[in-house]
Amino acid sequence: MKYHFKIHKEENGYWAECVELQGCFTQAESFDSLLVNMDEALSIHLDETKDSELNFPLPDSVGNEKGIIGISVKPSIALALMLRHLRKKHNMTQKDAAEAMGFKGLFSYQRLESSKTSNPELLTLDKIKSVFTEFSIDFIIRGSEREVAHIVQIDNEWGVFEENNYRQSSVHKSKDAALRAAKNISGKNILKSHANAKIAKNNVKAIVGSSKKAAKK
Repeated sequence: MKYHFKIHKEENGYWAECVELQGCFTQAESFDSLLVNMDEALSIHLDETKDSELNFPLPDSVGNEKGIIGISVKPSIALALMLRHLRKKHNMTQKDAAEAMGFKGLFSYQRLESSKTSNPELLTLDKIKSVFTEFSIDFIIRGSEREVAHIVQIDNEWGVFEENNYRQSSVHKSKDAALRAAKNISGKNILKSHANAKIAKNNVKAIVGSSKKAAKK
């Protein structure tokens, strides 16, 4: 699950606002600090209340628009958010959901809608799926794209980042320099997971090729 932030360049740094969540914004002097702050701001905003009636909108599908990047939601927060959204969609109370899933008490379900305690076992996930058939674990967990480099155009700059290590991010004055940086990040991470150097090399080309297409848009 990813929400999207629009990044703005100022004279003394950067600031960003979440596209889908009104009032969720942050700022920083450097690009890498902004990435960290966006991650923290998103978690705080989505996890700021225990009100079971509050239902934040789910993220939209955003294309390769200039200055917009996706920030992954922590899995525990994403699960709690998704369950609350599905429960509301089906016009169910927490008690209704608990009974439909066969829980003996209300608290067993309430734990799932709290990011502090939401860590369900496979049997519980099966119960969730039986009640909310549209439930998708793929939408919740952070995907493999966290392992590759991403490029975002911010005014006349090009930011490069990799979600597993925001401190590895960088800002470049040209698209070509950003692509080279993206290749270096992607190559390192792919080589960690592939023993075959030829496979790794081909994958790096594929990722950088995709980055070039995105950069042209």
